[in-house]
Amino acid sequence: MVNFWKDYWLGDEKLMLKFNRMYHNSLQKDNVVGVWVSGKERHGCGISSGKKGSLNERVRRWKNFQDLTSTVTLNKHHDDLWRWKLDSSGLYSVASAYSMLQRTLTKSDN
Repeated sequence: MVNFWKDYWLGDEKLMLKFNRMYHNSLQKDNVVGVWVSGKERHGCGISSGKKGSLNERVRRWKNFQDLTSTVTLNKHHDDLWRWKLDSSGLYSVASAYSMLQRTLTKSDN
């Protein structure tokens, strides 16, 4: 199962880093994506009212959070799974990892 806050699942940054204050104020740090996105925990999102930052700043962070997470739709007929973005099949392969390493090393040599 994919952890809502701690795993890479929505973009290229963990939500616990992208929304650090919200994560630290969260009362449900270990929930999985399916629980959060299904709406079972969305009411209040399990986030206590941390008083850090101005009201405008807190509202802006909350809007950014809502905008990002509201775009997610889940398929109820499939379990959470990891996908390997370096291969079109979505499955990890040594060949795709090796190819990525070669490209990275070639770029750093230039």
